[in-house]
Amino acid sequence: MLSPLRGALLAICAVTLFASGYSRLWVHNVWFPWLIFIALQIPATFVWSLAYNSVRLHVEKRILHDSLAMHLSPARVAQLLARPELLKPGAEKQGNHNHVHGHCEFFEAEFTYGGG
Repeated sequence: MLSPLRGALLAICAVTLFASGYSRLWVHNVWFPWLIFIALQIPATFVWSLAYNSVRLHVEKRILHDSLAMHLSPARVAQLLARPELLKPGAEKQGNHNHVHGHCEFFEAEFTYGGG
């Protein structure tokens, strides 16, 4: 796959080459066989690539939704799909789980210092 900058430069080159061949065809009556490749195959490949990648993205999102829905509530699934950065490792924690930690510290302090 090309980076966006290289893809744009390649597209500009292809359009320039097509315009040059098109002008030579109609102005100078000179035919280049590669004009078929540039005029038909490159746009067809581009459209096919867009269609394939959009369908693949839709399927991946559906699989992610279904796998998350098996383990989480629908509201949580919607929240995670709206903010995909939460799915990455090391994402920020949601909710307050300190009540369990504070509860354990209370008992540790009681047994350590209260038994004395």
